[in-house]
Amino acid sequence: MRPSPISQQSREQQKPRILFVPEPDLKYANIIAQIIRERGYSVIREKSPTNALARVEKGEQYDVFVLGARFPNSRFLGLEFLGEMLAARRESKFILYTSYPAYIHDPEHNFWSHGCDACLLTYIDATELTDKIDEVLLPEEEKRRKQMSS
Repeated sequence: MRPSPISQQSREQQKPRILFVPEPDLKYANIIAQIIRERGYSVIREKSPTNALARVEKGEQYDVFVLGARFPNSRFLGLEFLGEMLAARRESKFILYTSYPAYIHDPEHNFWSHGCDACLLTYIDATELTDKIDEVLLPEEEKRRKQMSS
C-alpha cells in the first residue's frame, strides 16, 4: 500500500532542512544535493546567494546552511555572503563548503569562517559533508556524551 500524500508531506516536513548554496563552479552540486537527500535530509538548492539571502529574510527556516565561499558575477565577494547569512541567522548551524583552501586555512581570508560550525573542502565524495551535517545537528547533550566516551 502506498503512503498517502499527506503522510508523505508530513514526513518531509519532519526532516531537517538544509539550504545548500554551492559555488557556481561546483559541477557536481546536483549529485551532492542528492546524496544529502539520501541521508534523510530535505535539501533546498539555491544557485544564487542573493536569492538564498532573500529566502532567509522572508523567514524561511533551515536547520543547516551549507554555503560556498566565492560567487563571481554576484554582489558578494569572497566570504561576504557568509557574513550576511551569519548576521541574519546567528542561531543557525553553518558549514562552509568551498573548493578554495585559502578561505579555510589563511587567517587573512577566514575571519567570517570562524562563525561556522564546520569548514570543509569540496570533494566529489560527499561523505565528509554528510557526516558533518549529522554532527552539527546532534543535540548538545549527545555531543557531550559522545566526547566523554571518547
